[in-house]
Amino acid sequence: MGISKKEFVTGMFKKIDIVPPLGVEVFLMVFFCLVVLPTASHLYAQEIGYDENTEITIRGTVVGTHQSPFHGLLAVLVQTDACLYSVLTGPRWFVDRMGLHLRGGTGVEVVGSKFYDVHGSITLVSRSIRILEPGGRLFVLRDNSCKPVWMVSGCSESSCLRVAHPDR
Repeated sequence: MGISKKEFVTGMFKKIDIVPPLGVEVFLMVFFCLVVLPTASHLYAQEIGYDENTEITIRGTVVGTHQSPFHGLLAVLVQTDACLYSVLTGPRWFVDRMGLHLRGGTGVEVVGSKFYDVHGSITLVSRSIRILEPGGRLFVLRDNSCKPVWMVSGCSESSCLRVAHPDR
């Protein structure tokens, strides 16, 4: 005659002496709420991507760049008259391929979806970036359905299509 799953789990926790006095069920519920839910909500937030309801346009000056913890996207710090924004652009390989070279002192206009990062800083997921200099270009980072253009078929870091047609 075998033992039930509950008896097995309870026995395992008792062996390693971490069963709280209220039982395994309470321990598992607390573990789920403290560990699993925050991780799942973080992953969900990353998958949401672009929210057109929070779209704003800012004009300012680039003051620096850094690698973002959000999917490893290149982030640009843009100072406006009102505040400092962290602007998420795209993967470094894609930004380099596009020729989007943002250096300190460059004037930009960014259209993007606003959110607050884990530190409470205002961050934009960029849809487009226009260089505000004579002959400046418009760089589109998300298509009409707000999907990242580097994720469309035929546009990957090692894509033969990009080698043959670097403008795609």
